[in-house]
Amino acid sequence: MDIATIIETVLIGIGSGFIAALIGYMKSMTTEQFDLSKFMPALMLGAVIGGIMAYANVPYDQAYQIGVCAGLVALIENAAKAIVRKVREWLNSREKPVNPSA
Repeated sequence: MDIATIIETVLIGIGSGFIAALIGYMKSMTTEQFDLSKFMPALMLGAVIGGIMAYANVPYDQAYQIGVCAGLVALIENAAKAIVRKVREWLNSREKPVNPSA
């Protein structure tokens, strides 16, 4: 399999993840605000499932099942949430003013 096909399939997976995350947000947008920690896992999961689709040459549902069976779905969701949490903490720590007299 050539690299262009793999990249194309991963991008399709990211697009699928984006659409799924957008639909998930739209269904609850009147009751809650946008949450990056829910949005990022969908994008990352879409990319990985797209990679599995390309590597195994299987459709989305089979690639998702491979990801579930391999424990990738839970791993990616938890890793993405942890990354978003750490980035938020880092950004919040940078926003605090530095006291030059201290």
